[in-house]
Amino acid sequence: MLTFTEQELTERDVGRTDELPQLIATPGVHWLNVIGVHDTRLLEALGTTLRLHPLTVEDLASLGQRPKVEEYEDYLFMVARMLRPSATGGALRSEQFSLVLRTGLLVTFQEADGDPFGPLRERLRQGRSRGRSMGADYLAYALIDLVVDQYFAVLEGYGDELEVMEEEVLDSPARAQMERVNRLKRDLLVVRRAAWPLRDALASLLRTEPVYFTRAVKDYVRDAHDHAVQVVDAVETQRELVTGIHDLYLTTLNVRMNDVMKVLTIIATIFIPLTFLAGIFGMNFDHMPEYHWRWAYPALWLVMLGIAAGMIVYFKRRGWF
Repeated sequence: MLTFTEQELTERDVGRTDELPQLIATPGVHWLNVIGVHDTRLLEALGTTLRLHPLTVEDLASLGQRPKVEEYEDYLFMVARMLRPSATGGALRSEQFSLVLRTGLLVTFQEADGDPFGPLRERLRQGRSRGRSMGADYLAYALIDLVVDQYFAVLEGYGDELEVMEEEVLDSPARAQMERVNRLKRDLLVVRRAAWPLRDALASLLRTEPVYFTRAVKDYVRDAHDHAVQVVDAVETQRELVTGIHDLYLTTLNVRMNDVMKVLTIIATIFIPLTFLAGIFGMNFDHMPEYHWRWAYPALWLVMLGIAAGMIVYFKRRGWF
């Protein structure tokens, strides 16, 4: 738990939920970060101590929630999705992130271990953050803004990968590239499912009366909403690029296949008359005058080579070869 004022900041680990009322009663802004939402007993105890609605506790325990904002009698509840690229190059990881906002109190819930908000925490420790002089609502905005910044970081990496893939597909299309395209399509769908509802949630937050977010902080929330809109636009652009690369891959393969078929067709066409001649003079009839002509064999070769050369010249003039 982190408690701060403009002059000082203290951090402590909270071992029992019954310690929270006394800690929250102290002056300052309080930020309680709960890691792991799989312990239903802990969530129920926190719900009782913090006077959370049963539906809020249920949403906290139910992973895979759609980003949303819900306003209750004395607190605001919000769900978002944090995105983390896989360290092994696998599928994009989507983690549920929830927060409960009261005046002077912010409680955040992470699905998995880790500290994605370390930079904000460090700025608060060093007193270089605007949040030290503002309330819990600004702290909530700062966390939401960090979540949106994660989307930009993910999309920036995908943008670089798409540029490289487009050059590779034009140069030498391969089956491995299609596997990367399909992975990117799935990952961009994950980003889209996280960004679209978050944009709508922030928009609904801006339409509410300034109860939990002051008017000054709402200007920052509006900026976060603009960033979410930019993320949605970037996702749609990259989805179109992925579709374009997929079509480019298929088109390149078709062009190469057509080139191969054209060469094979030309070769087969050249050998058709040669095969015809070889078939005629390969018949075992006694009364074929060419058999008794001394120059029949070289003459046949000259005729066959002449036919092949003439067809090649003709094909080149027509632009077929």
